[in-house]
Amino acid sequence: MSSNIIDDPIEIATKFNDYFVNLGPKLANNINNTSTAFDQYLTERIPNSFFLEAVTEHEVRNEIGKINGTKSQGYDGLSAKIIKLVANGISEPITLIFNQTFLTGNIQHQLKIALVTPIHKSNEVNKFDNYRPISVLTCIAKLLEKIMYNVLSILLKK
Repeated sequence: MSSNIIDDPIEIATKFNDYFVNLGPKLANNINNTSTAFDQYLTERIPNSFFLEAVTEHEVRNEIGKINGTKSQGYDGLSAKIIKLVANGISEPITLIFNQTFLTGNIQHQLKIALVTPIHKSNEVNKFDNYRPISVLTCIAKLLEKIMYNVLSILLKK
């Protein structure tokens, strides 16, 4: 950021967005290229793939019950409290969506959207690199992450 002070909220948001969006590619450019193909590191071949068990409605309702009702809501405006109140009515379609996600490996676009807030780390407040992004997902996206964590944990313990 230059020494000019920006006071327009839209311009500030745009500058933060540009900074955070370009941070990954900048870091990637610092990684040394190698002529070794990734499969050269895989010395032992595993002939069988793994299969994710379908999640049940009961498991989804159980995880909804564990959601922290005080967490921030995502861009959809649905609070954890509301999700918990309507759990019995939404657990079946959510279970179907989650199982389809596990089956296809495709996550619905709406579950990938996060509200990103820049949080000041230290030093000068007018430098973008002194901020870190905090992403707030929707309750349903957090629920999908937790269910996937549970499924993978069970799989890895076998």
